[in-house]
Amino acid sequence: MSEKNSKTPAAHISVRDLTMAYGDFVIQRDLTFTIGRALSD
Repeated sequence: MSEKNSKTPAAHISVRDLTMAYGDFVIQRDLTFTIGRALSD
């Protein structure tokens, strides 16, 4: 990795406390994740 890319990029997408359901059936509760920006060469 080159020096210009040595730092972790800032979050591009951040999701907190997501609940997914299909009708009344809850599939996932309190999902939290972060997607960073892509590193370029």
